[in-house]
Amino acid sequence: MNDLERIRAEPLRSRLEGLISREPMSGCWLWLGTLCANGYGVLSIGKVQHKAHRVVYREYRGPIPGELPLDHVCRSTACVNPYHLEAVPMGVNIRRGVGPTAVNARKTDCKEGHPLSGSNPRISGRRRMRSCWICTRRQTMEKSKRTGRSAEAQRAHHARVRDALREV
Repeated sequence: MNDLERIRAEPLRSRLEGLISREPMSGCWLWLGTLCANGYGVLSIGKVQHKAHRVVYREYRGPIPGELPLDHVCRSTACVNPYHLEAVPMGVNIRRGVGPTAVNARKTDCKEGHPLSGSNPRISGRRRMRSCWICTRRQTMEKSKRTGRSAEAQRAHHARVRDALREV
C-alpha cells in the first residue's frame, strides 16, 4: 500500500486529528492543513475539496442544521473547533463580521447624526445601499444652487446622460 492509499484508507477522525493544533489560551483548534486565500481550511476527501470547519463540525457534532453557514464565533477563520462554530443564516453571519458590509449594517446614525431608522433611511441602487434621506436631500439642494438646476432638472439631466451611455 503506497502513502496515498494509506492516507485515503485512514479513518476520517484520526486524519482530522493529525491536521488540528489545539490552542490552549483561546480554545481554538487551528487547521494545520491547506488554507485557501481567505484563511479557511480546506480538506480533500476523495477528489472533492471541502471546507475543513464544516467537515470537523459534522464529524464532532453531527449534521449542520439546515446546512446553514457556520459562523466562527471566535472570529478566526483558521479555527475548526466545532464549539466555536454556530449555524446561522447568511445575513446574521455577515452582520456579525468585521468587513465593511457588517460595519455599515450596524450603524444606527449617519455621519451627521441623523437616525438610520423609521422613514429616514433611503435604500437605493443595485447593491441596495442604505443612505440618509435628510443628508441626500440637503446635498441635492446644495448641488442645485451650485449648478443653477432644480432637483427635477438635475434628475432629468442624469436620465439623459444615463440614456446616452446606454446607446454607446
